[in-house]
Amino acid sequence: MRNKSDLSRKVYKGLANIYKAELSSVKDEYSEDKIGNAEGNKRKLHTITSELLGRSKENPLPYSHSIQVKYL
Repeated sequence: MRNKSDLSRKVYKGLANIYKAELSSVKDEYSEDKIGNAEGNKRKLHTITSELLGRSKENPLPYSHSIQVKYL
């Protein structure tokens, strides 16, 4: 190592890698638990899968009163 910043960078990268590994492990465990809770219920499994994939039934666009008035 040439200087202090090289050491700092190496320590940071090591800690970042540990954090990423732990986060990945926890996410996997969470997903497995959620899917395990469906236990034969296809509808619940579909709902959980959609949730884990970030799909939502909610409309992401905000409600606009002006659009409703325009078509009345």
